[in-house]
Amino acid sequence: MQKKSFVPAIVKISFQMPFAYNWLSKQQKANIEEIVLETYDGKVVFQLQCKNRSILPEICYERNGPSTLITFEQYELLVPLHFLDIFLEDLKMVLMNQETFLEYFRISSKESGISDAKCFSGIDAILKIRISALAVKEVHFTKITVSQGISMIRYLNSVALSSLIISEVESVNFKDLSNGLRNLEEDYLFNLRIGVKIIDEEDVIGINELSLFYGIIDDLEICFEFLQYQDEFRASLSDRFDLHKKTKWNIKFNRTNVPLVKKPVKQKTPIFTNVCEKTARDVLENPLLMEIILKHLECFDIQKLRKVNRGIRECIDTVKPDARIEKYFVYFDCVNDWSQMNTDFSFESGTFIRYTKWADDNESHSNIRKNKKDWTEVCLNDFETNLRHQKSCIDELSIVYISRVWSVSYEDLSKKIGKILKRRRHPLKTRKFSIGSGSQMEIMEILPAIDKSSLKIIELLHPVVKYFCAKNEEMPLEVDRISRTDQWKNSEQLISKFMTITTPIQDMNILHFAELDILVLTLSSRDVNYLRTMPFAYEWLTKQQKTNIAAILVDIYDDKIIFKIDWKHGRSFLEISYERTGRFTFVTFEQKELMVSQHFLDVFLEDLKMVLMNQKIVLNCFKVYSKGNGISAANCFSGLEKILKARTSALAVKMVDFFQITVSQGMSMIRYLNPDVLSRLLFVPDEPVSFEKFLNGLRNLGKGYRFDLKITVKTIGKDDLMSVNEFSSFSEVIHYLRISSEFLRHEDECRAILSDKFDLQKGSDWFITFKNPILMKTRCREKARIIPNLCEKTVRSVFENHIPMELILKQLECFDIQRLRKVNRDIRECIDTLKPNPLIFTINNHQILCVCPVFPYHPP
Repeated sequence: MQKKSFVPAIVKISFQMPFAYNWLSKQQKANIEEIVLETYDGKVVFQLQCKNRSILPEICYERNGPSTLITFEQYELLVPLHFLDIFLEDLKMVLMNQETFLEYFRISSKESGISDAKCFSGIDAILKIRISALAVKEVHFTKITVSQGISMIRYLNSVALSSLIISEVESVNFKDLSNGLRNLEEDYLFNLRIGVKIIDEEDVIGINELSLFYGIIDDLEICFEFLQYQDEFRASLSDRFDLHKKTKWNIKFNRTNVPLVKKPVKQKTPIFTNVCEKTARDVLENPLLMEIILKHLECFDIQKLRKVNRGIRECIDTVKPDARIEKYFVYFDCVNDWSQMNTDFSFESGTFIRYTKWADDNESHSNIRKNKKDWTEVCLNDFETNLRHQKSCIDELSIVYISRVWSVSYEDLSKKIGKILKRRRHPLKTRKFSIGSGSQMEIMEILPAIDKSSLKIIELLHPVVKYFCAKNEEMPLEVDRISRTDQWKNSEQLISKFMTITTPIQDMNILHFAELDILVLTLSSRDVNYLRTMPFAYEWLTKQQKTNIAAILVDIYDDKIIFKIDWKHGRSFLEISYERTGRFTFVTFEQKELMVSQHFLDVFLEDLKMVLMNQKIVLNCFKVYSKGNGISAANCFSGLEKILKARTSALAVKMVDFFQITVSQGMSMIRYLNPDVLSRLLFVPDEPVSFEKFLNGLRNLGKGYRFDLKITVKTIGKDDLMSVNEFSSFSEVIHYLRISSEFLRHEDECRAILSDKFDLQKGSDWFITFKNPILMKTRCREKARIIPNLCEKTVRSVFENHIPMELILKQLECFDIQRLRKVNRDIRECIDTLKPNPLIFTINNHQILCVCPVFPYHPP
């Protein structure tokens, strides 16, 4: 009897997938904090803002006949569906995957409002199927009817919602508003702002009813432009409201007359009396569990948790959680007989603390009086505690010394702050550093302790309150020492609007700054000529273009350079031309022209420097063509090496192509490129070619390089083959080798000279390649250490514990999870409780392909 065999069957599952949502990066999807929607009759504009104020370009869904055109950055997609259906699919993915608080959610109606009804119907349906209510702090409706807006509010998190704004509406149906408020749960409490053009006498009844919802509306403000019959309106309005006239009419709660509404007491969390203290301590003093808890806490919550007991404190100190401070402002204020320090922290929740020393030496520390003599020690101790384990990049660190007494020096305080920052394991990361100080030495104590790679903006603030010292509004400041720090050299923007910099322009090292806004004492003609070496055509590029450069091509002629730049997802290169015109250089880009009194190479290298110094994303290719006598190419490569050498990190380029460049010029540049990214090097060098120079260049490369090397020459002779044989010793660097040549002299002798590690073949050209494969010795991995005294009970207690198993399952996919379930019953129950994501990916135009060996194959 013939045995039945089984073959895998392919099951196809088709469903509607999101569209523009797939174009967002994983980091962007996980950090959305603001959503803005603009609905038109024939399109929807969808804009997202991520953390750290990173506003993404607009996503536009526009009707295009029976189809919809979707555009986002350089992406375009034409879909044969209604534009609202497509938009709602993407919005659904955003809202269903939104886990963090939304700071702001705005919906604006820009035209007749035909699309609004369907749009709100879809949003309500999405919010209704979420497992948890969407957490939004502020909701803003512009030209949206009250009934549409208030119907959406009931699906939002009642604890998170703090403000509801309805603006730019012709009229408000206050009866619909009251009905909507009645349908809300009792836990809601938010500020309500309404902006309407006209309010009639008929609206007064509806407004008076709003006082009944004082338990839901914490603060009310109704703004409107026109009011007829003012006296009658005041008489009709309840005494629970105030009516004011400023630029517009305003109606607000009169808090003295508003009745106090008792809010229902929330159901208390049940107390489990059978949980002993030892069990609670075992849970809270476990670093693995505590790490999960601490991810949801901020700086001050963590500090409070540390005070519970020693075990928890030691556990937290072991985990070293990120404080997640976004902005940190410190103001030191000194006046004759009293001093104070104001400290602002910026989190999601927002915090303000003030430390004050009064004349009687009694100090207040965040509203708690303490009798300590040195108030600065309290401040600095908290400063160190708060920033000790800060891991994420702060948006801004600001330290201001406000001195209303000229004899006061803050240099000792700056030393202490600098020492605190230097005691950290890693330099503090901050995007912007602002300091208000009249002394360069005070700034030098702090600035070098900041992470140089994350710092982008340096701002020199005024150290004196203006209304106390109006005559000295512009104070002098030397920056000769500050300008030599790595932090200064790597910053992109310098601001000094109140401090007058007295250091000469040419000693300030400012040419690398992309943006400059400073005050100086004098500006000579030499300074003007020096400043002309600032970037030229680079300033014509938009900010989006500067940050999305994906390919660079340089054509070098004897009297001009063509600089070509391509963007992410671009379709064609944009050209910048630098051409010699007598003693000047003529710079052209699109419709812009500029005449510069400098050599064309110097002008080009200044722009190239700005491009390469600010290049953060990976370049797909970097191509250089020499189309002249080679003199300009030599000077160009000399400048290019200096630029690459000055970068803080190696330039990331995938492919490098050199045409008519000498071998030594090209190979000297390669050592400054990121070895982990470089994958191909193409060389069409100047003739005659010295293969020995290739070998010297390979010897000078650092560790980690691994790329394909392709060389094209006109002629290969017997003398060249001796050097070619040595390429085999660089098989760890060269993944694939191909040397192409038009002519080969003395074929038989060449074959005899060439090592047996190479193949010599003839196609349209002669070419030499490595024999496949060249076996390379790889280091054996260290065997995993076996712990002989590890009993089965211990192993089971680990694998059957939900916390470790959840961490393990994050790294496994569908079939690995199924195999793990077969180990034993307890592991299977543990996995079924966790319900891990099988990590099946979508492929082939929104279809999932699952290979399932379930259907028997019957041979014919």
